[in-house]
Amino acid sequence: MREKLENLKLFIAEHKAYFNENIKPDVNFSWEDDSWHPDAEQKGVFSGRNSGHLEFKSIKKLKKGIYLDGDKQIDLDHEVNGEYRDFMKSLIVLLIKLSNQKISLSALNRDALLLKRIYIRMLINGEQMPKVQTISNEIISQAML
Repeated sequence: MREKLENLKLFIAEHKAYFNENIKPDVNFSWEDDSWHPDAEQKGVFSGRNSGHLEFKSIKKLKKGIYLDGDKQIDLDHEVNGEYRDFMKSLIVLLIKLSNQKISLSALNRDALLLKRIYIRMLINGEQMPKVQTISNEIISQAML
């Protein structure tokens, strides 16, 4: 488990550095912000006026299709923990990097929603404070049903 945590820290540090070096100069938000909004002055993926935004802190708006038969409903009015938020941001930055910054904000939002569904699935399965290291194939499969 210690190795997984160290790998997670390295993954986040690498993509945070990439964000700060390659994305931050063109946008009006920082890594620490809980939501990344595009505006007309920004360049790349985050250029535009009202083409949506990426939200990393909240899960309460997700309500449809998250429960499987027999699942007990849970209160979704709580925040995503900081480690998982950094993981989400890192994956989004990785997708931007892999696409050579030629990916739409709506595609990134779709991927962020999937990551939130995985987080919710861990909550439904009984984890009080979901951790990235506990994501399993089963949880991903359940989140995608």
